[in-house]
Amino acid sequence: MDKLSISHLARRAIRFRRVMIILLMAAATTILFLAVNETAVESDVYFDTDGFLQSAVKQTTLGEGCRHFIEAALEPGKNNIDAAVSQNPAKTDTAIPMLVHFIYYNQQFTYPRYLCAVESAARQNPNHHIIVWAANPAEFNLATNTWQLNSQLVAAGRVSVRQLDWPLMMTGTPLEAWLTSGAYKESKWVDQNLGNAFRLAVVYQQGGVYLDMDIISMNPLSDSMGRSLGMQDKDAMNNAFLRFPAADPFLWAAMEEFVGGFNGNVWGKNGPEVITRTYKKRCRSKSPSDFCTGVNIAPVQRFYPFGYKQKQNMFEPWEDQCEVMQSMADESIGIHWWNRRVKSIETMSNRTVLAVVMKAHCPALFSAYTEQRLGMNPSASFGAPALLVEDPELMKPKPSKK
Repeated sequence: MDKLSISHLARRAIRFRRVMIILLMAAATTILFLAVNETAVESDVYFDTDGFLQSAVKQTTLGEGCRHFIEAALEPGKNNIDAAVSQNPAKTDTAIPMLVHFIYYNQQFTYPRYLCAVESAARQNPNHHIIVWAANPAEFNLATNTWQLNSQLVAAGRVSVRQLDWPLMMTGTPLEAWLTSGAYKESKWVDQNLGNAFRLAVVYQQGGVYLDMDIISMNPLSDSMGRSLGMQDKDAMNNAFLRFPAADPFLWAAMEEFVGGFNGNVWGKNGPEVITRTYKKRCRSKSPSDFCTGVNIAPVQRFYPFGYKQKQNMFEPWEDQCEVMQSMADESIGIHWWNRRVKSIETMSNRTVLAVVMKAHCPALFSAYTEQRLGMNPSASFGAPALLVEDPELMKPKPSKK
């Protein structure tokens, strides 16, 4: 054997030894981490590490509506509310799978607040399986490891993280040609528009419920909802919540509308507006499509108790908003908190309505991350952050150059 071959083998041996050392160190770290966290996971049913829920409900000065909110949060999955009002009443014969789909399309996981959507959906819906479609599942699992250990949702098979594969889910749908042509690239918000398309495709292909990752589940998803959409306000629907069986013709029509009206330079046109346009064209016309029969429309309070432009109440002291707290506990399946416009996360007090809703419904999140890491500060002032009120960059994007 010549010297060159010996040198090559030596280098390979050194690399192999380095890899083995790294793997052994990682294994030792994991074992130590599990040992440290084992007692906490087993000893605390609600993972309520600061005793927030129990101590809050005992406050003698707490308003009745706030007390009601806390008591409801202590019993997740119990309050089945009338979910939707049907304008075309009919029962669907097709079963809707007990699946809840979420999308996380960033390569790096940097925003742990989103885990509240996953945790609260799992707590409120113990019979549903939760799927997070992630662009980078390995990094997602690694970054959320502590939360996964504390919640035990992944270990118990309640939550799974799967590869976000745009072509796989859109193949065989009206979105396939749009994707393969590269038309999606003609946009200021490429990932957002891909996400808008994917949610239609995944519910069409697999059935179940789609929820945005800035929706906190307050009450369970009821079988009585049937095929459902949600009103964002008195005039418009939104695509942050969808509930349909697989292969539903309404979703097929929505995908056709998405492709036919695609404009990557107008915010919202390819998202919430697709649902509104599809419903108005196909279900409110003089000759509505047959598939409109049985599509239920959830009223605003079910998912959007805080309007897109009227969200100041989310940033007020929760003890001063007891009527709001009770209304959410009794009338909301989830609350959409519009993360896209809540940019000043470092300014939010830990006693705001939004912070307390997160604490009450996502206790494992708060045992995995500090309040500061979740963008909450005990000394922060109340009121909506400045960037929440005006956001012309999102509301009025610049038109594309011709």
